[in-house]
Amino acid sequence: MRARKLAKVVRAEMAAKVQEASVNAEDMRVRLGEDAPEEGVSTGEETLEEVPEDLETLDKRLLSFRARKDWRRRFCKRFHIARRRRTNNKGKSKGDRAAAILKWHRDFFTLLLTRRRPNSNTIDEKWGRFLPTQRVNVDQSPLGFISGLQDTYTEKGSKEVWINTPSGISLEKRQCTLQVCYAADARGGVQCRLALIFRGLGQRITALEKESWDDRVDVYFQPNAWADREFCLNWLGRTYGPWAEAIEGEKILLMDNLDGQVHLPFRTECKEKWNTLAWYFSPNCTDLLQPVDRHFAQYLKTLIAAALEQWLEDDNNLAKWESGQFTASERRILLTHWCGQAWEKVSKMHDFAEKSFKGSGCLLTVDMSELKAVAPQNVPGYSKLLAAELRKVRESETANQGEVQTQEVPEHVLPSVEDEKSSSSDGGENGLDTDNEADVISGSDEEEATAPFFVPAGMRVMGTMPALDKKLVKTAVLFKWVAHRE
Repeated sequence: MRARKLAKVVRAEMAAKVQEASVNAEDMRVRLGEDAPEEGVSTGEETLEEVPEDLETLDKRLLSFRARKDWRRRFCKRFHIARRRRTNNKGKSKGDRAAAILKWHRDFFTLLLTRRRPNSNTIDEKWGRFLPTQRVNVDQSPLGFISGLQDTYTEKGSKEVWINTPSGISLEKRQCTLQVCYAADARGGVQCRLALIFRGLGQRITALEKESWDDRVDVYFQPNAWADREFCLNWLGRTYGPWAEAIEGEKILLMDNLDGQVHLPFRTECKEKWNTLAWYFSPNCTDLLQPVDRHFAQYLKTLIAAALEQWLEDDNNLAKWESGQFTASERRILLTHWCGQAWEKVSKMHDFAEKSFKGSGCLLTVDMSELKAVAPQNVPGYSKLLAAELRKVRESETANQGEVQTQEVPEHVLPSVEDEKSSSSDGGENGLDTDNEADVISGSDEEEATAPFFVPAGMRVMGTMPALDKKLVKTAVLFKWVAHRE
């Protein structure tokens, strides 16, 4: 039935195109004028007078077309077409987003060549401004009570596959949200603790349950089990802060455009209290740029599923599992232990964490020695394209005889009060335009800046006045005048 309807639609569309072609041919004859020869105007081997007859014949053939039952299969086979399920929910393909990804890597590479203030910190010859221990990524990932139980062993040829799981409420849906934060290199210390956000206010939690939680994770409560503004601020002080204090030097926190993370108080506390620069990925490109999305979160859930299977090896636990009698308190306690066990394992896999940072391009080096490892999924030839782009940035910096060592850091421009009021607090992306991630507030004192300053393409900010010599010939120089208070 679907094939017949589709065939009718195809015939109708092709008939409309034929009719349009006939009208165009008639209009062409009218434009030629009445003085045209009766035998028609020569167009090579045919004449315009013969065109309507051919179109009419083609029209009859199209209207008489009847599709066979297997026409679609033979058509797909002939033109090498296959029906596949959608693999990405993004509005644009990865190839279409290559320009935005390249711009983010270029801005991030420029950031590595700078320092926050002149003589405030040293620049590593390989890693630049931020060492691998100082580069951190944070992201959220949903987690259900039942994870990893999607397949099992059964006899060959079985038409129905059944897995015994607790009945009642759907435990495969999101029971909590994981706040995953880890550094590119933690060999000299420990990773940031894993945070779990459960649904509710947490006001009726008994002391016995709190004592039963695994001490390797931090537990939070939010009405929708999501990372809102209040949670993000609490997470900074309770989870991220103790880890940041143990890491020397300035840190950079790589994250997406979640409303709670782009909120002004969040970025201010990162900078002033925890010596951390908030740096955001390009919108709609986090699946290609974020290290957490490079198999890290998925492997963490695999380890959580392995902890669940290990728990089921106990006969008492298996009997309780088959009965399906789990209270909300018991589910929370079990999830903390499974997540704590999995996080302890994955946090010690230093090579795996480093590989995820390299593949996403968040572990770039100023000497451009790790570019071959940068490989966004299904973006062919990206490493060569990135090398050519970063080489241009490097050449423009070296042409100024080391001025890069004294230039000020490109900071994010904080949104205006109107932008803050218009930001939504529902836990989704607020549409912050991070294409201007290299925007800066120039001047020796940021508090004295009267307006945000946007760096034009192909230009950079210098902390000192360049020498007035021949090097400035044919060079565009842009000034920003700042009024200072007496």
